[in-house]
Order: sequence, then structure tokens, then C-alpha cells
Amino acid sequence: METAGDIPLSPGQEAALARLVYALRGPRAVAILAGAAGVGKSLVLARLAGRLVAEDIPCLGPAPAADLADRCRDAPSGAVVLADDAQDACSEALVRLSAAAPVVLAGRGRVFTLVARDQRLLSRVLIRAVVPTFTIDDTRRVAASWLGAAAPGEPPDDVVRAVHEIAAGIPASIVRLLGMARFLSAEGRRLSVRDIEAIHRRLDIGAA
Repeated sequence: METAGDIPLSPGQEAALARLVYALRGPRAVAILAGAAGVGKSLVLARLAGRLVAEDIPCLGPAPAADLADRCRDAPSGAVVLADDAQDACSEALVRLSAAAPVVLAGRGRVFTLVARDQRLLSRVLIRAVVPTFTIDDTRRVAASWLGAAAPGEPPDDVVRAVHEIAAGIPASIVRLLGMARFLSAEGRRLSVRDIEAIHRRLDIGAA
């Protein structure tokens, strides 16, 4: 079964990844990867880890920043630290992470505030990369990928727009909607906006 990790990065996610790759060329660099919950920060970190491994560069993480802070002293020489959920760590933990090796601090918007409050971190930030929400074209591409096997051809434009608007462009929410929509398509039904709205209501009830 296809998962979110199987879907190619969006142009916005690719751009953020490219900025991180560039920043990590510097010794003891600090790069920030920010974005709202569900936009794909963890996915970008995972793809970055894959690139590092392919280049024989050791990495610590991806893992929550608070967990890595006590492990970074044991990072192998030349390693890169990939710290997720940095907004949940204290400034001292982030300083410890950045003192050990080049580090990516990924998190929601509060990570900018944490870094700005500590000159030890702020003075070493080389790159600030923001993962944007999906555009309608990004949503259309993912919808075609997820629904294509069950309903060959381009998904109806009104369905794509409904998915995009209901999910507010958040990739994780888009994938959840499409995951359930695929079951309806597999039954031979042509998806409608009503189907997407019904799926959304069902997911909301399930999350309550």
C-alpha cells in the first residue's frame, strides 16, 4: 500500500531540502526547518537523512530534539544532528545540540523564538527554511497518485479543490482524506464533493 513517504516531495519541500543540504556544508552550522504541523517537516528530515547516509555521512536522528540533547555528546566524528520537534525543547538543550555538530532544528514557528532569544544559537544560524502548505497543484498531483490505480485518469477538479480546501493545504490532512477516498474509488464509485465532505465529517468524529 502506498504511504505518505512514497509520494515525491512537493516543490516547496524540495526547496527546503536543498537549503538544508547547502547549510550543512559548513562546520557546526545551525539550520532551522520550520512549518505548521502536518506540512512535512519530518518527511523532509527523513529524506535528508537518506541523502546523508548515501554520502556516508553519519547522522544522529531524526528524533525529537529533547531526546537527542543527552545523546549528542556521543555523536560520531563528522556527524550531523537532525532534531525534530525543536519547539518542545528548552534553549539549553538546543545549545547542547548545536555545540556537538552541524544541526538541523525542525519545528513549528516557536522554534524561531527560541533561537532568537539565545545569541549562542542565533549567531550560528546559516539557513532558515520554511516548509509551505501545498498549492492546489501539489494536491492535484498527490490525488492523482493516490487515486489513480482505483480511478484511472485525472481526479475531478471539484474533488481536488474540495480536498485542498478542507485540508487547508496541509499534506498530512490531504493524505488522510485521500486514504479514505481511495476505498470509495476502489468500489467503482466516481468520487464527488459530497463524498469528500462526508469523509471529512467522519474523520472529525473519529478524532473527537
